[in-house]
Amino acid sequence: MNSTPPDTLGSKAAAMLGALLDYIGIRLQLLRLEAEEAKGGLVRKAALIVAGGFFLLLSWIGICAGLVGFLALKLGWSWWAAAFLVAGSHLVFGVVFLLLAAKKPKNPLFGDSIREFAKDRDWLNSHRKKD
Repeated sequence: MNSTPPDTLGSKAAAMLGALLDYIGIRLQLLRLEAEEAKGGLVRKAALIVAGGFFLLLSWIGICAGLVGFLALKLGWSWWAAAFLVAGSHLVFGVVFLLLAAKKPKNPLFGDSIREFAKDRDWLNSHRKKD
């Protein structure tokens, strides 16, 4: 007697569904691993940025107050004119820094997953054209 099940449409569909679910599971594992790596690095980086930014802000406030007083005294300007000069220079530097921050990163997050999805899309497109 033959103990192997017959090669029916249902068994082929079940095998294909199993392969598809395995494939999706592997992709989700890769995504989960990359998310964990990104989370650990991003949380630490965010905490350091917040702490560093806080102390830089405190020192910068003191420097700006001193600069306004210095400009008012040395140039004979009123304090508000010196304050506008300092604020205007901050506006220019702020815009420049925001424009630099808007650039795309060299190494985007989830790079491996994005490349794998692009390969998958290309593979699917090549097989659709054959049908």
